[in-house]
Amino acid sequence: MNELKIEAENKAAAPRKPLKKRKHGLMQGPQAMFFVAVFMFVPFLIGIVWDLFGKFATISLMFRDQYGTGFGFYWISWAFRELFTTSSHVFISLTVAGKVVALNLFIFTPLQFVMGFFFSRKMPFERALRTIFFLPSIISQIVTVAIFQLMFDNSFGPLLEFAKLFTGGELPLEGLLYNKDTAFTMILIYMAWVGLGGPVIILTATLNKVPEELYEASRLEGISMWGEFIHIAVPMSSQMLSVYFLNNMLSGFSIYTEILLLTDPAQSNVYSFAYLITQGSIAGQYYRSASIGFICTIIAIPIVAIVRWAADRFLPDTSV
Repeated sequence: MNELKIEAENKAAAPRKPLKKRKHGLMQGPQAMFFVAVFMFVPFLIGIVWDLFGKFATISLMFRDQYGTGFGFYWISWAFRELFTTSSHVFISLTVAGKVVALNLFIFTPLQFVMGFFFSRKMPFERALRTIFFLPSIISQIVTVAIFQLMFDNSFGPLLEFAKLFTGGELPLEGLLYNKDTAFTMILIYMAWVGLGGPVIILTATLNKVPEELYEASRLEGISMWGEFIHIAVPMSSQMLSVYFLNNMLSGFSIYTEILLLTDPAQSNVYSFAYLITQGSIAGQYYRSASIGFICTIIAIPIVAIVRWAADRFLPDTSV
């Protein structure tokens, strides 16, 4: 035992050899500098080519003559004339965008937030409603469009009685989705059914992060559920709300698939800026598409600025 003890003491007293530094796999020297330079240059080059070059090319397309062969203001003046001609597709797109923006800002976004609060508080029938509104978010859009068209089919649609509330009791022969008086209303119903689920999921997750102690303290103070909604839920998710206000507002200018898949714009007389720009590009009418995009940008920028100002002004600066 003594020998083992002396040997252990000698090992402890002996000077330790310095540990060898392990070689890591990272590059050093010129190789590392070259890699960093390439890593930074590639996204910069992509940004220059796809962003700046694309924007300048789009702007140059707007300032062309009638035949697109020289400099001129034909397409810009054409876009402004179309904007104030009530029968033009550009004017119809403006009215559609205005209606969708108003509905998103004052109905859809508040409704999404109320539903998120409802789901986060585990209210009665929460699971059934969650299934109804979440299901379209995980189903292909082609499938949801087909289901929606069948639900309002003139022959056997199960929701035709509900649709009669919007038509005064009479159904058009060409169908609700192709009639000029009902097509836009049906598109809005489809957007409400399909578009509520995704944002509600995110807003519910945001509201679930609100500390439960705040709700418990509010109940001890005798605050109602409506008071919890106003004084706790809204301030604690203000930043997320402002993002959704902006996102839902911009969706009024970018409606495309709903119009393309649900109806025939030539028959229903429902158009949007995104639809006109896309269809013009497909048809090779790039000058027209660029001019419509420019008009859309001029209209959208002040609206975005106003919505952003209102969100910063009226929503408390508090977040989860």
